[in-house]
Amino acid sequence: MTFRVSAEEYETLTRSCLECGARSIAEFARSAVLQTAQVLHAPTGDLTGDLTKLSRGLRDLDLVLVDMRKRIHGILGPVRPGMNRGSDRNAAED
Repeated sequence: MTFRVSAEEYETLTRSCLECGARSIAEFARSAVLQTAQVLHAPTGDLTGDLTKLSRGLRDLDLVLVDMRKRIHGILGPVRPGMNRGSDRNAAED
């Protein structure tokens, strides 16, 4: 496969090859073309299923956070008045 690039595009390709660790522009171009082809032919996601899965994950995370909040409260006890970020910041500035 052959294609032409401007001097500026060639410089960009050379820099990109170095940054990603490709041994040559040909290897970099081959990888980019194949990756694009895979993306174009990848099965499309099921939006409803994806949103349902995300919703379940967020609900599970929320339950874990509620449990952690209870555990922390059990260890540290209730928050005392005046013990918030604003008062910590003021104390550090004094």
